[in-house]
Amino acid sequence: MVTTPVAPTPLDIDRPFTSPGAMFAPEIHELEARLPRHVLNALEAISRQMEIEIFGPLLRVETIEQLKEEFGRALPRYAGLYIPMSFLLWSQIPDMAFLASIWTPVAAKLKEELESRGAETIGEGATSDALVGLATISRVNRRLFELEQAGVEIGDSQELQSWTIAYWLAASCVFSYHFDRVGNRQVVEALAYWSRCYAAGVYRFARSLGVIKVPVAQGPVPETSEDDRILSEAGLEDLLAHLPPEDST
Repeated sequence: MVTTPVAPTPLDIDRPFTSPGAMFAPEIHELEARLPRHVLNALEAISRQMEIEIFGPLLRVETIEQLKEEFGRALPRYAGLYIPMSFLLWSQIPDMAFLASIWTPVAAKLKEELESRGAETIGEGATSDALVGLATISRVNRRLFELEQAGVEIGDSQELQSWTIAYWLAASCVFSYHFDRVGNRQVVEALAYWSRCYAAGVYRFARSLGVIKVPVAQGPVPETSEDDRILSEAGLEDLLAHLPPEDST
């Protein structure tokens, strides 16, 4: 079990972007068919720049304290690339339904990767943290897509976006290590934990904006069921397995 310091506070974003936080890969066939080649090239170039200038250096730091310092410095640089990428994608594909159809298989593929090989590549604890973070961010993204398609305004989402960017920086480093096995494994474990913390921040502010609404039950408290007992005794990995399909992607 890795003991980590409190994850760095997300930076303030001084200009909002419309597209909900998501990670899109240029190699997805639907994007290749929909986007001009020069736009795909630009997205690929930005992604490669992130890998070389941000993910790689973060994954190579030697201690958790160095990671905290480097992560704080990397956040503005990452935001400076993430936001233009979001604007570029949104300017070419304003169809939110199409973007939602892209996000679903991306999230499913990442979840499948973690479940099948995560324990081997990043360890069981980091895999649990990464899966919880991914499930949380996926639920918020689905609601953001639904509200956008319905034309519903969600108010000032600046802080929500700040936490989203911090989540994707931490999570992207974790996935980079998972696929390439290059870097410091202890650092990856810390980043997986941070990604879970940032996803919790995304969820918290999504609730405050009314994006996520938790129903309040009225009436007498029902008796404890066998499913309740299983969930109360489950570890993080088992918990994900018992969640309803909507909340586990």
